[in-house]
Amino acid sequence: MPDAAIADAPEAPVDATTRTDELAEILDILTPGRGGHYDPRRIRFDPTWNPKRVRRTDVRQDGTTFTLRGNALTTADLGQFRDRLKASRLFRDVTIWEVEMVDDFPFRLTLTAPGADPRRVQIFDRTTWKRP
Repeated sequence: MPDAAIADAPEAPVDATTRTDELAEILDILTPGRGGHYDPRRIRFDPTWNPKRVRRTDVRQDGTTFTLRGNALTTADLGQFRDRLKASRLFRDVTIWEVEMVDDFPFRLTLTAPGADPRRVQIFDRTTWKRP
């Protein structure tokens, strides 16, 4: 299978009033050439992986817990995304809860961001979640 990408539609910048460090980190992980802010002791992923092989469709923040939904081209791509989230200095307890074994592998995962504002509750859906 060629190195295809799921994300077709270009996305506009996130409104600066809603952008958080955690949101910026997720966007950076999913942006080719950027990557996240990784703890070198926790890196266990393929540095040549193309992040466009995963698309997020919904992100919800409830205090320090984030729930992400999206699609991956393969389960290996979802694993690469998970490994990058685990290696990030901002996230802990990265757990994949659902993966459907259909065309584009819809998934749901949760993670904890200990430094996130515990009073904040936000929803970043596909229309409000924009790439910088």
